[in-house]
Amino acid sequence: MFDQFTLEGEFFATLEALDRAVLPGIVKVIEDANALITDPAFKIAGCAITNTTSRLVYYQKKPLLLLDMTHVDVETAVHEASHAVFLYYMKSGKAPAAAAPKIVDLYLRLAATKDVEDEERPSSGGVRKASHPAGLWMVDPSQWSKTFTSEHPWDDADEFFASARAAWLTDRKGLRSAIDKFTRLDPAVKAPAAELLELLNNLAGGKTGKALSTTAETKARAELAGISEPRTLEDTLDSMMNQLLKWTLDPSTMGPKTRPAKPALEGPP
Repeated sequence: MFDQFTLEGEFFATLEALDRAVLPGIVKVIEDANALITDPAFKIAGCAITNTTSRLVYYQKKPLLLLDMTHVDVETAVHEASHAVFLYYMKSGKAPAAAAPKIVDLYLRLAATKDVEDEERPSSGGVRKASHPAGLWMVDPSQWSKTFTSEHPWDDADEFFASARAAWLTDRKGLRSAIDKFTRLDPAVKAPAAELLELLNNLAGGKTGKALSTTAETKARAELAGISEPRTLEDTLDSMMNQLLKWTLDPSTMGPKTRPAKPALEGPP
């Protein structure tokens, strides 16, 4: 069954017993992300830790973090919360207008760098050879961390930003080392990588820095149009699981007929 509780105002639901020592760190991750998200409609509503793939979803029209109960750590939470930040930049009229296009512009420029073979670190364990653009390798955890598993920053600008922001917040020294490594392999990485660090710093202060050229912005907005929003959680569950989730998130929706009866207390025979 689910274990439901709040911690410093943030909602959590977990499928089974969990070491709660990590939870204050995850609370801070959500609070930090929500501090950047000024539009209430896009703020992260809470976090559910269960036997599922870690991801950002919509639940009852609000962003919700889902964390895989076997990989509950701050870096994963930062990555998923960063998807909420990007969603806000991409969709909210209250977000800094230049934020999403500038992220996409950097993604496109770094994706155009030389393909390099290196080792991904899959969640199943071990390593596997793969080839990706040098400028995108640098933000994958396999390159800036000794333990975190690989993500997929090469998929699109949303995944790129989530990995880049997670690297920047989790291990800035490791990220700079990865940038240096891939700059040596392709010097074209250097300029956009420096701009990425500057943009991440600016965004943390609610700024975006210098505007893009008209050509670059047009190209970035065309790319943005193809990036999907998170899926709606209710659409991925059958009716029974939807009802269970509803009860878990809001026990007040359980009527007296749906609550399990308490066992009768009997005296000695």
